[in-house]
Amino acid sequence: MAEKINLREKEYQAVIAEMQKMHQEQINAIISVINQMRTLVTREDCFSANLTSKKMMEMLDTISGNIVKPMQQAFQNSETAMANMITNVIETDKA
Repeated sequence: MAEKINLREKEYQAVIAEMQKMHQEQINAIISVINQMRTLVTREDCFSANLTSKKMMEMLDTISGNIVKPMQQAFQNSETAMANMITNVIETDKA
């Protein structure tokens, strides 16, 4: 069955690289917004109020811990799944 599957290893690697790039860009954008909001609610010359700022910081911490970290893990899992699929397809192609 060698060479029957119409995709090649370089094409597979390009797909994984693009997926990783897209995932990193999404995580970076979310982290950037979180950091900007942290600055906004903690600098006294911006939007800073004792009770509001504390609640905002708690919310941002929750987003960082309960959304961003699981999202990073889900992205990593999808990249691993794609790599495993590629390995299986290549091995099937060689058989």
